[in-house]
Amino acid sequence: MNSRNLLRTGAVAVAVALALAACGTGGGPASDAAANVAGSTDDLGGQAAVDTMTALYEAAKAAGKTEVVVYGPGENDKVDVYKAFQQRFPAIRVSGEYLVGPQLASKINQEFGSGKHVADLVQGGDTTVAAQLDEQRYAKFAPVTAATLGKEYQDPGGTVYAASGSIMGILYNVDRVPAADAPKGWRDLLDPRWKGRMVLDDATKNGAVAGTFSRMLHDGRYGETYLAGLAGQEIHWVASGPVAGNAVATGEFAVAPVYPYSFYLRDKAKHAPVNLVFPVDGGNQVSPHYLGLVDGAPHPDAAKLLMTWLFTPEGQRAVADAGYAPTMPNAPNVDGLPPLSTMDQLKPFAIAEVNAAQAAYLAKSKQIFGRG
Repeated sequence: MNSRNLLRTGAVAVAVALALAACGTGGGPASDAAANVAGSTDDLGGQAAVDTMTALYEAAKAAGKTEVVVYGPGENDKVDVYKAFQQRFPAIRVSGEYLVGPQLASKINQEFGSGKHVADLVQGGDTTVAAQLDEQRYAKFAPVTAATLGKEYQDPGGTVYAASGSIMGILYNVDRVPAADAPKGWRDLLDPRWKGRMVLDDATKNGAVAGTFSRMLHDGRYGETYLAGLAGQEIHWVASGPVAGNAVATGEFAVAPVYPYSFYLRDKAKHAPVNLVFPVDGGNQVSPHYLGLVDGAPHPDAAKLLMTWLFTPEGQRAVADAGYAPTMPNAPNVDGLPPLSTMDQLKPFAIAEVNAAQAAYLAKSKQIFGRG
């Protein structure tokens, strides 16, 4: 037998031995963890990460708690992220429930009040998660895969970590605005040509617009004079971001000055005549989506597994494919944008500062936009 055949035979023997070893405790579902991580240490963040996730996977199956329920404002967009996770860990099922702002807070509070927990994880913007932090709704859990995550994307108390961020851009109708004439940055929105032609969701309520404007004030490159200039542009205000996007898609308005990239992808999938510009000069706005393990989560090991996987290179790629910016250093970003660690961003708030800063901004916004 030649050396090539010897090598091939040896490789087969090793593979068979590994498969038998994995099945030694009964085979079937108990063996899929080793099979699904074999040869994937780079995709999963190294051997320590693989060992941790394998242990969590087996613990979830042994306990019969193999579901993960996630609440948050981005859950409609993250179905494919969870499909990628389930391909890696097929015994786990993830259910995302779209909940925003007061609705999300109310549901979490009801579950704590009754003691009947449904949610395992909350994945939401800083204003949503910060309010729950103050009420101690999250258990401490530090994913081993998030060890190099930037401090601006985590709670120093060790409870919440942002695996992704919602990137804001300027949406415009391609039938009404030639690409060459579209706003390229935040300051272009003050051009008189856009007066009466822009639509936004309410800047005096927590959300994408309020978050962007508050960071403009916090950043230092924009001030109240800038926001007052926007107020003079006769913006049409609507109830939500999707309503604003629809008004641009139908041509009722030409531009939505602050619009999430993930919403834009959804609009394009419906063949809406829209395009989106990232204002990469002058500071882009990225709203971190923090993950928190609910204190009393009914499926804790499965939830920890999902949270850990989201910070792996594989998880970060899935996040980017869904239209959200991966937060891990040097992770490939969406749409060819540079990694967040190298992007010019509006200065973020530390999670501990969010509630006070946002309250102060909202009061100021009501004055500036005359919506108090």
